[in-house]
Amino acid sequence: MKKTLLSMAKGTIVLTIAGMAARVLGFFFKQYLTMQIGAEGMGLIQLTMPLLALVQAVYSGGLATTVASMVASNLGTARPTTARALAVGAGSGILVAAAVWAGAPFLAACMGDGRLTESISILAMSIPVIGMSAAVKGYYMGLQRMRYPALAQVVEQVTRIGISYALVASLWDGAQLAQAAMLCTLGTALGEMAGWLAVFLPYLWGSRQCAPALAVTTSATASAATTSSPTPAQANGGLTRHLLLRCLPSSAGKLAASLLTVIETAIVPVALVRSGMTGAQGLSTLGLVEGIAMPLIMLPGMVCTSLSSVAVPAISATSGDKQERQIRVGICLQIALVMGFVMAGIFRGYADLVAYVTYPNSNVGHIIYGLAPCCIFAYPMFTLAGTMQALRLQKRQLLNTLLGYVLRIGMYWFLAGRFGLRGYVMSLIISYGVICLLDIFRVTAYTDLRMGILSWSWLPGLCYVGLVVTSKGLSAIICTIAQGSRLMILAMVALVGMVAFLVASGRLWCQLFRGGTEVGDSGE
Repeated sequence: MKKTLLSMAKGTIVLTIAGMAARVLGFFFKQYLTMQIGAEGMGLIQLTMPLLALVQAVYSGGLATTVASMVASNLGTARPTTARALAVGAGSGILVAAAVWAGAPFLAACMGDGRLTESISILAMSIPVIGMSAAVKGYYMGLQRMRYPALAQVVEQVTRIGISYALVASLWDGAQLAQAAMLCTLGTALGEMAGWLAVFLPYLWGSRQCAPALAVTTSATASAATTSSPTPAQANGGLTRHLLLRCLPSSAGKLAASLLTVIETAIVPVALVRSGMTGAQGLSTLGLVEGIAMPLIMLPGMVCTSLSSVAVPAISATSGDKQERQIRVGICLQIALVMGFVMAGIFRGYADLVAYVTYPNSNVGHIIYGLAPCCIFAYPMFTLAGTMQALRLQKRQLLNTLLGYVLRIGMYWFLAGRFGLRGYVMSLIISYGVICLLDIFRVTAYTDLRMGILSWSWLPGLCYVGLVVTSKGLSAIICTIAQGSRLMILAMVALVGMVAFLVASGRLWCQLFRGGTEVGDSGE
């Protein structure tokens, strides 16, 4: 138990630190953009993000995780698998990029704003790069070398912010919001290229150095394979076919989910207009929620996203050991539940302080307060994405996700259309809850974990209640001590969150120091 937890923690921490650094840099840049172009300009930029997220999700959720799983389960084919994945990523990326470039006006019209045509055309340039980058990131994830994917995140974000800042500061005329969106999109595309180089150059440089070590592993694997049945790749006539057969279901699921995200983003302003807002107000609300408040709410979830990436090779490597698989799945779920409840309590109880520290010039405190319960469901969802990929449950994950998105879009039309912002927030919480519960049920049933959800969540749930109940008094104390210092307020709120996390994860601490192997009420 202790060795497993520490091994998974190492990779998670590396990816989390890099992800947090990238997100923090992004927050400061969003503050600058918000002051420069306003909420409507942020909303315009936000309309292009689902398209980029669609491409990234398809490749990272499909190609990268498939490569990681295949590499982890058979190190001897690590390089050949990655080479074929690079070809798949580049070839499919070029085809998709050409289609997006040609259909940019149509896509902009579908998103509800023709001003996005140039931005979409620019985004198309980065699609082949995203595909190839996913292949190499999957290679490093499968080898448990998380530092290279982590480095790529930081390089990508620094390049994107630096170039976007320089372009907006020097070329934007101060009036055309479409021009500002186009310049930021160009920075994003160049950032993707920089991130690709950050993983591809080490891959090329280390190809000869890795060969002897992989040869030893290959010989050991081959000697074991002589007395066993052929691998799926060998039986089906090659790695490329095996790669595609495993990759396509996940990629198709991510594609469908991302397409629904595009529809979701486009329908929100329309639904808000039905509630009585003007078109500009609806777009501004979208910018505040999706461009400012929601990224802030999901920022600590980077831990769960990183854990999801670590879970793919970690769980894939235990295919023949049911007990070890149960242990690793249980660890992932418990950490995600603790993070979800604790951060929901922080955002619910300290919403105004968090808003003051991060976006003092934006009225998002009440939005953060309303969105806080999303953490309880969204954070486990992030971790379960990798867990279900490793368990080969992509089809069920796709079904659950599609159901949640369809439910959310329908609720947007009716709830947001009637109650405005409150209905918008309510729709997000309910849909996240439905997807999370369906995913948890399927994973625990498949792994024979009689998880006893109450035994795993009662202590984090109590911490959530404690954070909310004590927040008023502690907020007054924090404000008195900090005297308006945003850095001091951030440090003290973070301290409260760390204490709550340590208490909420008491069950894991007991298991760790006990040296036991149980992760819950599991059994054969």
